[in-house]
Amino acid sequence: MSSAPDPKEFHKRAGASAKDTRETIIKLSTGALGVFAFIATRTIEPALTMVDVVALWVSIVLTVLALGTAILLGFADAQWAVSWANALAREGDRKANAERERAFWHGIKRRAEKAMLVFFVLAAAAMGAFLYFRTLALMA
Repeated sequence: MSSAPDPKEFHKRAGASAKDTRETIIKLSTGALGVFAFIATRTIEPALTMVDVVALWVSIVLTVLALGTAILLGFADAQWAVSWANALAREGDRKANAERERAFWHGIKRRAEKAMLVFFVLAAAAMGAFLYFRTLALMA
């Protein structure tokens, strides 16, 4: 009798982790966009420098991209699950079509997950740069 864990359990854990990561990025990105909206509707003293403006815009664009790819990832995950269920329930050509569709959505999932993480990390770095440059401006 083998003491090795069931591979299905690892697949479930990976799916749960991906879902948790996606939900966290959606919440953080949405919150960050709220902060950006707050910043945009206020008078800022001292005025933003060009470096501040660029860092702020880069942060906003990357945050929106992270949020968009997180939503795409959730949609692709749902479509992948449906197509997998269809592949299991069908026969012949319909099964082959469902398996191709499942492979397509799996590829979208993989790419969207990587893009989401990259955009989010870059957005966080751009936000850090904005805060750094703003702090320097306030100290001057």
